[in-house]
Amino acid sequence: MPAPPELVWGLVADTNRWDRIVGMNPTDYRYRMLGAESEQVRARIGHAYQSWGEAEWLERGEWVEGQFIHALRRYLAGPIRESGIRAELQSVPGGSRVSVTVYAEADKPLDSRVEGRLIQAFEQGLKLYIDALARLFMRARMKVSLEPGPEPAVIQLRHLLGQLEPDGSAFGLRGLVLDKELQLRAQRFASAPVKPELRERMVRFIQEAFDDELRQIRPFELASTWDFERREVLQAFLHAARAGLYELQWQLDCPMCREGVQEVPNLDGLKREGYCVDCDRSFGLDFASNVEAIFRVSPAIRMLAPGTYSAGSPWFRPHVRANFIVAPHSRREVSLELPDSAYALRTAMLRYRTALPVKPGARLQVTLGPQTLAVAPAEGTAEGSGVSLLLVNDTPREEEFAIERVDWLPEAALGKDVLAVPDFHSLFSAEAPAVGMELSIGSMVVLFTDLTGSTSLYEQIGDARAFALIEQHFQTVARAVASHEGAVLKTMGDAVMAAFPRAGQAFAAALQMVRETEQLHSHHGLRLKVGLHEGPCLAVRANQRLDLFGSTVNLAARLQGKARGGQVVLLESLFQHPEIAERIREERLDATRFEAELRGVTERQACVAVTAVGAGGSSGL
Repeated sequence: MPAPPELVWGLVADTNRWDRIVGMNPTDYRYRMLGAESEQVRARIGHAYQSWGEAEWLERGEWVEGQFIHALRRYLAGPIRESGIRAELQSVPGGSRVSVTVYAEADKPLDSRVEGRLIQAFEQGLKLYIDALARLFMRARMKVSLEPGPEPAVIQLRHLLGQLEPDGSAFGLRGLVLDKELQLRAQRFASAPVKPELRERMVRFIQEAFDDELRQIRPFELASTWDFERREVLQAFLHAARAGLYELQWQLDCPMCREGVQEVPNLDGLKREGYCVDCDRSFGLDFASNVEAIFRVSPAIRMLAPGTYSAGSPWFRPHVRANFIVAPHSRREVSLELPDSAYALRTAMLRYRTALPVKPGARLQVTLGPQTLAVAPAEGTAEGSGVSLLLVNDTPREEEFAIERVDWLPEAALGKDVLAVPDFHSLFSAEAPAVGMELSIGSMVVLFTDLTGSTSLYEQIGDARAFALIEQHFQTVARAVASHEGAVLKTMGDAVMAAFPRAGQAFAAALQMVRETEQLHSHHGLRLKVGLHEGPCLAVRANQRLDLFGSTVNLAARLQGKARGGQVVLLESLFQHPEIAERIREERLDATRFEAELRGVTERQACVAVTAVGAGGSSGL
């Protein structure tokens, strides 16, 4: 292959794609207890009708990213005992050498026709896939850089496929597009405030993408592939969903296995807790960490074929850098290179998870018992800069040990990112939790403003002119909020409440709106004061719209009350945020520390008032 092993592995290891190519049928997964009564464990069982009849199996796999993979199915009944694919990759001048073995083992001789069909499917599928990959990487070398980056191999390959737009059944299936329906909805989308080149790309994506690409669309991931800003792609998909080209779904991601476990079409379908059937445990919903917005093509335009052949494929688990199988009551030593980062180790059957403190040259022992998973230093050191792991399985069942990246996060548009897009609130104004339901948001930045001098303004210049100035002020605030990736949630008199996903953005917006208000309206005696606070919130339905409540919202409002015209007030803890502290240093802003009693808070709070404009009206712009 004319590409480095780190990249080639990303496609060679996609067992979901491989199973489809060799003619396996889509898999239906079920869960049931396996083993003797005293040693039972809950297992995920694959089920499908294959060429030799009905089949059930356990999926197993082991791999080290960029080096090898061995994916296998252990059948629970039928003529086939085991089938699988092994691939080993080596770096050679000009690229990599890939050795692939496909096999099936039976307890007794198969019917000659069944055996012939299997061999033919394996041979044809292997040749089709490997030849297609060789052509893909040859073409890629002429268009893009094939140097491996810090991201997981699977993510790099997703971006590569999105840039090259390959053809051929080796890379996926394409369902029928209903052109008239597509044209009708594309016309609706044409009036949306979306860049023409992005709008054209999104319509063409429906026509040309493979079914797998349209099943679960992450806007931020596509933004990286298409080279657009993340927020503009998210906003474009919201408009496209409103036009009927795509459908917006809310996906719950399990914090344990980090995989999507449930999708609902509306926020009112979310409950306080989610449940992961694979991990067999419940978890609390957090709009800031485990609820994300995904999109799929509208079924009225294009129907998608069933797409899951192998749920355990590394293609669906890019956070897993390596996976190893250890037999019952056995131990196995493995050595591998782990770049400097944070890692965790998780077991598949007993579903334990623990931190894995790795350092170059370290040798660790990982011991799995019926009730525990422990990591401890082992004697000796690993060779070179690698890490040596002694995996000990003290249970009566085979187990998989997965080494997971902790620091790497998927390019997901989390709930709090969507709430900070103004167009979401106008396009989906009825999107809110069910009545009486509170959705937790682990962290959100809330901003409150108040306009001083507005009451006397009506007396000075009359109601009509004063009203026009206040409306102009609202536009100034909304513009500042939107330009820093926030959203105005509501207005109250001449005050505004807005939300941001990150503190640095909220502070930058606060400075901008204060300064622009000073420039535009200070001669009318109008000045803006702002309060900021970051922390957990509750998303609720209020007046048939989505709103935020909780102590973070209350504190932001109280802090605004402590500000003077031209000031932004925040707690000392938020003042220390790196992005905020750096901006204050760069712009040499005046920051005054003080303590204050805030209604609803028992203790006096350490606050900071940042003066965005001088007393004489200098904006600092």
